[in-house]
Amino acid sequence: MDCNKIEFGSGSVQLMVEARRSGGGDFGVSLRVSGNGSEKKVELLRFDCFKNSPHYHYDPTGKGETHNFDRTKSPNPLVWVMDQLQTKLPALIEHTGYSDIAHSVDPSVVGTELSKRLPDIVQLYDRALQELPPAE
Repeated sequence: MDCNKIEFGSGSVQLMVEARRSGGGDFGVSLRVSGNGSEKKVELLRFDCFKNSPHYHYDPTGKGETHNFDRTKSPNPLVWVMDQLQTKLPALIEHTGYSDIAHSVDPSVVGTELSKRLPDIVQLYDRALQELPPAE
């Protein structure tokens, strides 16, 4: 197992959490949600829980809609993302335009899988914030 990446399936979607550095030098973890579209696997959502500029993307390789996290509502982006994935994942996927995938997601299965892996995800997030300093 790659110590900088956690991957798992949860019904009709696959999730990957990885430590990474952005092209602009920011760092943290990215949580990617993928599913099988009509012709190929597509990245539906990406949550970049970065130290300086956390943000998230709807359909990052297509629609490319990006939003910044509101730290006044949730100072820790990882906590906010875990809540969204466990409670609103079908609606988030629906917003990307992949209704067929959204309707096949079972939030209880996603919640169970995330709960099982939460300690490892938190550990990866904490390690990424400490060990991936911005490029000079």
